[in-house]
Amino acid sequence: MYQYIESLQLNLGINVPLSYIELIYDCAIQLATGLEFSHNNGLIHGQFDLSNVVITKDTDSMVFKIADFRPLTSMNMPLTSEGALWPFARQKKKVSDAEKFELLMLKDIYALGICILEMMIGRVSSTKCSISLDSLPLTWAEFPESTPLIQVLVECINIDSISQRKGKLQNIKKLLIKDYKKFFMRPFYKMELPVIGKRTDVCNKKAIIALSRGEDDLALKLWEDAIKMKDEHFDSKMNFLMYKWRSGVIADDELVSSLQQEVFS
Repeated sequence: MYQYIESLQLNLGINVPLSYIELIYDCAIQLATGLEFSHNNGLIHGQFDLSNVVITKDTDSMVFKIADFRPLTSMNMPLTSEGALWPFARQKKKVSDAEKFELLMLKDIYALGICILEMMIGRVSSTKCSISLDSLPLTWAEFPESTPLIQVLVECINIDSISQRKGKLQNIKKLLIKDYKKFFMRPFYKMELPVIGKRTDVCNKKAIIALSRGEDDLALKLWEDAIKMKDEHFDSKMNFLMYKWRSGVIADDELVSSLQQEVFS
């Protein structure tokens, strides 16, 4: 995503193309959807920024995916940030695990706001959580399409209480989808729900969620079920092999051999 923004070479202080505004809506809705699903399933990111956003294509549609979740270490991440503008940057009060979990989810939401702000500015900040709404070019005030985006920025960035998380991502998603339909005169059609689709894909996605919750046995069973349904199911085979390798069940050479025989043959 970082390279994508830089490659556009837009001077957003002079003009903001409508197609670029639609791209920001598109990306923001998909990222909010992904974070909402992750949080609802007990999975936090903790280090989210645009460098963790992967762009793929589904026919003619851009699909934005959040990468580099680390479920096994996420609770070890600090609440502080190198960016002094993060409201809990200097958090010193000892908090419970439940409170820390809430704060890390809030940090993900705050980071979503920073991602949207960076797309609106047209550059990525050198230090995480180090830019504010004051950085927004004045040209954005000329576009009615910018009002909902600015509302979302305020919703994400203006955080001063641990109790403000619940419902935030759902509200952000609803607001942007409603105004996407209003401004671009078409429904937002890229709403692939994380656990629908072909049965093999559903099993694979549920396995990833189970693994993030520490339910290793359930994850293994779901991957085995997916492979039984469709022996060549690429994602399930890949995830299953990587899990066995990370768990020390198979060695490096066995992983390479299995990938060559079972995945890439």
